[in-house]
Amino acid sequence: MGKRYYELDSLRGIAAITVIFGHFYIILPTIQTVELLNYTPLRVIKAGHEAVLFFFVLSGFVLSLPFYKKGYVVNYLPYITKRFFRIYIPYIVAVIFAMSMYQLFSRGGIHGMSDLFNQIWTKPISMESIINHVVLIGNFDSSAYNMVIWSLTQEMRISIIFPLIMLFLICRFNWKISLVAGISLSILSLILHQNIEIVPNNGPVSTNYFFTLHYISMFIIGALLAKNIRFLDKKYKSLSLFSKVYVFGVGLLFYTYGGISDAILEKILPVKFHGYWLKIIADYGTTIGVALILIVSISSSTASAVLQTNTIKFFGKISYSLYLFHAIVLFTLVNAFFGKLPIWLIELITIAISIIVATISYYYVEVPSMKLGKYLANKWKGLKRDMKGKVA
Repeated sequence: MGKRYYELDSLRGIAAITVIFGHFYIILPTIQTVELLNYTPLRVIKAGHEAVLFFFVLSGFVLSLPFYKKGYVVNYLPYITKRFFRIYIPYIVAVIFAMSMYQLFSRGGIHGMSDLFNQIWTKPISMESIINHVVLIGNFDSSAYNMVIWSLTQEMRISIIFPLIMLFLICRFNWKISLVAGISLSILSLILHQNIEIVPNNGPVSTNYFFTLHYISMFIIGALLAKNIRFLDKKYKSLSLFSKVYVFGVGLLFYTYGGISDAILEKILPVKFHGYWLKIIADYGTTIGVALILIVSISSSTASAVLQTNTIKFFGKISYSLYLFHAIVLFTLVNAFFGKLPIWLIELITIAISIIVATISYYYVEVPSMKLGKYLANKWKGLKRDMKGKVA
């Protein structure tokens, strides 16, 4: 279980790129012909929410690996120290950057852009909003300055309690009980959501605590995949070529279209049956796709070779910073150049500048932050050993 799966870094990079295309899509006013892309295979290139679910499953997979090592003992303080410096420090740099760009470039809304675009970079920066973005505790408007922050809030919350999830669930019970527990959390989140009104952010793409319960299930599924990866790898490799292609095709199908199953069901079902339970179903459809793609990526020598090419590995390396900063770059350029340059050119420039900014952030923010986190974590471990020695 000590193996590092470099394919997962590459998958994270590919997912981050699709988030960028997804945000390109949603900042534009709805165009019927473009909307039809949702029902074609091209939808996969703009599957932003699906990519975030991919991140959650990947996090559950990667974070769980140490727990399966023989004789592993959880040292919570070193664990949370490394996690804090891995996620939070780059995040807070991005928050400062977003607020600065907002102050410098915001027009307060632009006619001709989508309603979603005009809800962002329109609210004044207040002490309350600063505190909310710093502490990540409350149910706040996380999209006010950077539309990706909601998922980082959920990631940080779940990371804090993840060792408990592993110790009291995954490591104690079989996969069936663990999976039922995850699904039960999603059902609980639905029940709470339907009976307790929370304002703002009453939807799944938010800092809503009820949906934190739901997203924990994605981490659980990732942890279960990691726990059983050797069995799944062996099972996949025993399949015929046709069956292997079939598994990948089914995974891609679920991943591409699971995210719109709620929209399809809303067209079929009477209005009285509509609700957030449809979105939960959609998330689980996507997660099935994520699980199958993840298994294929690790077990298929062809997929593994593709994912470990230098270009894809590079995007995997900068994926976190690319995710953090691309929306800030996009909103900066749209506010600065809309009406002066065609939107397609603005988006093209956004891709180039986002890669540059993400690369700089990776080498000068992420890497130093990770090194500091590892250094402090080792210090905590050393201090704990010294204290044990003195007591003995």
